[in-house]
Amino acid sequence: MTKFLYLLLFFSFTVIFLRVVQINFSFKSAREIKQIPNRGNILDSDGNLLVYSKKKYNAYINKEKITKKERFVVVTNIFTNGNSSNLENNEDNSEKNREENNEQNLESNLESNLENQNILVTNISTNVVSWRQDIEKITKIISKTNQLQYLQNEKKKVFLLSEYLTEQQKNQLTELRLPYLLMETTYQRKYFLDNLLSYSLGFTGRENSGLNGLEYYYEDFLSFPEDVLKEKNLYLHIDLDIQYQVQKLLKKTVQQQRAKSGIVIVQNVENKSIIAIANFPDFNLTKFRKKKNIFNNQAVSMNISPGSIFKIFFLAYLLEKKKINFKEQFYCDQNYIISKKEKPIKCSAAHGYLNVHEILKYSCNSAMIEMCKKLTKKEMYQFLTKINLGNKTGIDLPYEGSGILPNYKKWKLRTKSLIPIGYGITVTPIQMINNFSTFVGNGYWQRPKIAKKLETHYKTTKKKEIKKLKPILKQKILSKSNVNILRDWLSKSVKRGSTGYLASKKLPMKIIGKTSTAQIIEDGSFSIKKYNSGFAGAFPYDDPKYSILVVINNPKESHSGGAVAAPLFNQIAKFIINNKKLSLETNQIYANDAAIFLKKKKNQQRNNFFPNLIGLSFRDALVTLKKFQKEMNNNGISFHYQIKNEKSRKRSVISQNPSHRQKINFNGKNKLVIFFD
Repeated sequence: MTKFLYLLLFFSFTVIFLRVVQINFSFKSAREIKQIPNRGNILDSDGNLLVYSKKKYNAYINKEKITKKERFVVVTNIFTNGNSSNLENNEDNSEKNREENNEQNLESNLESNLENQNILVTNISTNVVSWRQDIEKITKIISKTNQLQYLQNEKKKVFLLSEYLTEQQKNQLTELRLPYLLMETTYQRKYFLDNLLSYSLGFTGRENSGLNGLEYYYEDFLSFPEDVLKEKNLYLHIDLDIQYQVQKLLKKTVQQQRAKSGIVIVQNVENKSIIAIANFPDFNLTKFRKKKNIFNNQAVSMNISPGSIFKIFFLAYLLEKKKINFKEQFYCDQNYIISKKEKPIKCSAAHGYLNVHEILKYSCNSAMIEMCKKLTKKEMYQFLTKINLGNKTGIDLPYEGSGILPNYKKWKLRTKSLIPIGYGITVTPIQMINNFSTFVGNGYWQRPKIAKKLETHYKTTKKKEIKKLKPILKQKILSKSNVNILRDWLSKSVKRGSTGYLASKKLPMKIIGKTSTAQIIEDGSFSIKKYNSGFAGAFPYDDPKYSILVVINNPKESHSGGAVAAPLFNQIAKFIINNKKLSLETNQIYANDAAIFLKKKKNQQRNNFFPNLIGLSFRDALVTLKKFQKEMNNNGISFHYQIKNEKSRKRSVISQNPSHRQKINFNGKNKLVIFFD
């Protein structure tokens, strides 16, 4: 008797187990199921939130729980919100067309996350009044659903009804107690500003894994299970204020010049960290699927001829090799003759006799080529490889280009003459700015970095682990004494009468820099109508802290680097100097290209800046804003504020634009936007 009971219990357990397995597999796809992980935050250098994840929910329909006829009612009501009584006769034809049109459209990973731990199956009760009433209730909760063809694909066991629903919508759907409705927990990435750092931040796919940018490069760090870790934070060297202003000014310049595109990179001269990096046109990170070339971060991948900025590198090398005679002069009659068989290399003007320091001032091709005759092909090639041209810099962004540097054995006579003036090879913008910072800074080549540190918060132990990402010190390229000589020459190339004068005009401090106007290669030859207009500069002169590279691709209004790129450098430098209080000579604030002198009030903290609202509650932020608005209006200064995500007023302020480190515009309208979550 006892043996019989054991056999009966074993048989019952086996039947139940097989039934559970059958039910579980009915919800699975052919692939192995994965649990959707949470994702870490991305913040700027001061802790301003740039990207974060918000818990959301996906709604599915289990097609095995409904008949084909019932399925048709779901389709006609949810997707058309129409009356299905006149459509039932056309069910067979419509179903056939939908199946043929859709099979390739459904992303295979829609069902790869339906694990028991993640899904709330609402098969609690079958006591429903009618299908039509159920569907009317669903359509009131879900305003947008996926394409109706997905439901009719017979190969799919489940159908994604709608994604990224709120917790309120999830609760409302669960309360309907429908046996065919499934709910899945997921996460949606949120961005401080939709277009901010779009190419560099990157984006994630449906399974919340990184596909581009920092999201892809730091995938292993950013993705984490919630059962062990509480939070992860990726801090960048990016300065939110500078990044926002750079993107704004770059967009304006590209549009005014009717250019094809534009790039700006701002770098810390000392440690080669990236302070701002911008491409225009950019794209909206929340709608990236509709944008072409979303993987093409031109700031780190585009091949360009460096043009006259390259003259800086070879002058530095000649200094280091002690092959410069400071009393020597070079004659330029506008055409440099290589040989009788070669076409002459043209210069921008007939400069006459020039000293060494005047080569950069007037950007003379003839004098530069003549000086570099002192170098052999092998010496030039070894120098270029030493500063890492022809190789990736190793910046922590995906899909970086390496430029093109042919082996010196393949150089022609013309190639040796073209390379010192920035032709015959190609470089990426990140290679350009990194080497420029090397020659005007401490003389050391280092790998550029955009990420600053990794921060991990553990759930059980409440431990916080911080890993700083220090730039790698590569090797010394230029001595300190030669750096100082080069800075002196570069300061002369931005003075009145030089090609880069518009870069230094009306700035409150001395800067250094060099223009570039490089012909674009088209169909294997240099175009005579299309140019890349560039400028590379740094400041302050005596101890540079920031370097900036501007490249405007194929501008239509003008094409010279001095007329197109230099003025944009000037505007960006002006903003950084004021924002970082680099100029202590006068209390001078620039607004709309006009200098305004103000008297400082005693004992007034952060005078002339926007208020700092980060971390304040809704009530405290509102009180601060109203008080600040009243003070501004009393002084005749226009000030308005706007609140985003006001429904989340129970939480604190996570971001504001402009930030508290940006100064008030005394000549125009001031508008502050704050974000809650």
